[in-house]
Amino acid sequence: MNDFVIENLPFGVGCFSEADKSLPAFLPFQLHFDETNGLMYQKLGDESRVALKLYYLKGGYASTPLGEGDYGQKQGEELFLLIKNCLTVLNRKITELSFLEIGASYGYLLHLLKEAGAKDVVGLE
Repeated sequence: MNDFVIENLPFGVGCFSEADKSLPAFLPFQLHFDETNGLMYQKLGDESRVALKLYYLKGGYASTPLGEGDYGQKQGEELFLLIKNCLTVLNRKITELSFLEIGASYGYLLHLLKEAGAKDVVGLE
């Protein structure tokens, strides 16, 4: 199998001061590995394309490097808390898991996870 799929990846977390109900809270996420070229890329379905277009039209800027400046640091900390809270609901601990972050930038979120005791962290940019 050449695809890695997450059916409900949190979308737009911490990007606006208040939650925007017109944006989905979760979107499917799919990575594809192209054996011919040896490349991995994200497949975007129509639902994701529409949500991203709306997100950017509303002024969203998801590609701010986490850890760079106040906004990026706040966003990284909010994502860390979301992960921690989701794991609590699932009765899991950060110390039991390893993490892969796609679009890791400077690795601030991974730094927070490693500081919290994650087994291993890997970032792709």
